[in-house]
Amino acid sequence: MCFLYSSAYASDKELLKRIDLLEQKVQKLEKLLADKETASDIKTKVYNNHKPNDQILDNHISRVGKNSDTTIQINPFPKIESEDKKTSIAVNALLQNDLALFTHEKSYLKEGAIVRNARISMRGKLYEDWSYFLQANLAKSDANPTYALISYSFSKNFTLSVGKMCEVFGLDNSTYNSNTFFLEKAAVHTITPNNKTGVMAVLNGEDWLVTLGGFGNYTNEEKSRVYRNYYSGSTRMTYSPIHNGNDVIHMGINANYQHAYKKFGKAEYKSRGESEISPYVLNTGIINNVDNIQSYGVEFATAKGPFVLETEYVTNMINRYRRKSVNFSGGYLQLAWVLTGEKREYSVQKGIFGGVIPSEPFNIKDGTKGAWEIALRYNYLNLNDKKANIYGGAMNNITLGLNWYPNYYIKIMANYAFIKTNRYSVTPNRPQVLMLRTQIGF
Repeated sequence: MCFLYSSAYASDKELLKRIDLLEQKVQKLEKLLADKETASDIKTKVYNNHKPNDQILDNHISRVGKNSDTTIQINPFPKIESEDKKTSIAVNALLQNDLALFTHEKSYLKEGAIVRNARISMRGKLYEDWSYFLQANLAKSDANPTYALISYSFSKNFTLSVGKMCEVFGLDNSTYNSNTFFLEKAAVHTITPNNKTGVMAVLNGEDWLVTLGGFGNYTNEEKSRVYRNYYSGSTRMTYSPIHNGNDVIHMGINANYQHAYKKFGKAEYKSRGESEISPYVLNTGIINNVDNIQSYGVEFATAKGPFVLETEYVTNMINRYRRKSVNFSGGYLQLAWVLTGEKREYSVQKGIFGGVIPSEPFNIKDGTKGAWEIALRYNYLNLNDKKANIYGGAMNNITLGLNWYPNYYIKIMANYAFIKTNRYSVTPNRPQVLMLRTQIGF
């Protein structure tokens, strides 16, 4: 009996303790309610108490990452650009594989295949006003870069560049290799300047362009001539009174002056004609005692929708010490028609036409055919000067072209050339050549 009582008493005592604990908890809850602090209020208070630390973290992120946010694109070419678009880096490439078949049975020219260009370039902006461009051609045996320049834009209409670049002269010479009508540029390209190291200013307006440059020694062996110890000045001025997206009229003048450091400068001009695979068909040999070389050119182009016509004439005069001056000349007339209706975009800022971008890329399943273009060119170059007793040969060529653009990146080209050379040429006959090219570029 006592045992039962004591057990009951112990049980009641434990129950009272539990009641006291519950009352304490109720009092605490009442106090919280009295202060109007709910669980969400407490959570907010805790967050606010830590907010200053978060702000410090945010400021740190802003300094090291927020202003460095970048956008990455793959199409149409790889490019990384800062969020404010003031800094960027882009990679471009151009691969051209050529094949040539000479059809004339008496031709001294040999067929073959080469990698015409394997160019990799990197370009971009630094802090909005600065830009750079670096390019190397892996198809060439030397390790020298084709382009290596830094530019500063004083305004959208005035840019100054320093480094190795193209000494701008002429329309065809200025056109990008990936956008030409034919496999090779016109033969008159032989007597125009090319890549040198120097400084160049580019000014442009709504319908005009002016380039002025000063350059040092000739540094690029792409061109088939030898210039030793020369400095030069060059200018190109273009004007386009009409460029409304469908119709274009373009005209320009060019001038180049090269002066030898010493009295006995040297020059050599030679041309392969229509194919880089062939040996030289024209060759003046080394011309000695050169004081200065002057080149002048005029250019004209017009476009209407898918039709484009371009023509140039260039004269070249080599002044020598105690010897007669030497005069060479050349020119071309070429036209192209995009059968599928696409247009070559014209750039007033550069004074050149762009490439063809198919409106419907080739796709067998969809039945789309890409873009198709036909082209025709008359091309001549005269490296003979009887008065100066220089006989490098002369040629008159007619070239037919067919270009297929399956998509933005790929271009397939076929050229058939009728080459006529005179008796002073390296190959005094009338060879014909079929040339094919596969190209990929971005």
